Amino acid sequence: MADTDLEALSARGTLLDTDIVYVVDPTANLPYKIDLTTLTTYFESRARQHNAAVTTQTTGAVDVYITNSNVAIPNNRLQAKSKYRLDLAITKSTAGTGTPTFNVRVGTGGVLGDTSRVLFTWPAANTAVADEMHVTIFCTFRTVGSGTTAIIEGELKAEHELTTTGFGGTALTNIILLNTTSSGFDSTVSGSQIGVSVNPGTGGAWSIRQALAMIENLA
Repeated sequence: MADTDLEALSARGTLLDTDIVYVVDPTANLPYKIDLTTLTTYFESRARQHNAAVTTQTTGAVDVYITNSNVAIPNNRLQAKSKYRLDLAITKSTAGTGTPTFNVRVGTGGVLGDTSRVLFTWPAANTAVADEMHVTIFCTFRTVGSGTTAIIEGELKAEHELTTTGFGGTALTNIILLNTTSSGFDSTVSGSQIGVSVNPGTGGAWSIRQALAMIENLA
């Protein structure tokens, strides 16, 4: 095949996933071809990581790691202003009169044993009334780094169907806002993940129907 002047190539109309582009390894000075599907996956992973639950998770009155709330933190890709977000759809039965807690955990396991970096404690006990709730947890990395350099600013926002009963408790309205700043920690540990555990408290019987997790603004 004869050499072709790139400027003389025809314009491509509709792109296809199977279209090919070429890249060069600058170390070996070798060219490689990749399709647009591979390229899209690469850019998506550079910018953000996702996870989501595909089944309903039931809880008791103990601390449990929320299934698929965890997302991988790519090595050396966290930066100040990186953001973690978790959206939860939760229902409670007529059981449950405890004071719930949510822990944002960072560690290499994506499990309950990962270290809690941000703790949210409900401002009042639940009541023995069935209720539905949407919870969003926002976490912004104010700083990142080794030692005790990394700091997370966390906010929890919850909206539930009832006013002062169910998830709300007798002293609350149906909108709950909680804010917590972490202590300093090492965010450079290889293979780390960030996720959330919840303890509904005394008699808790919750169903977590959806869990949608994302970390974005990666370097």
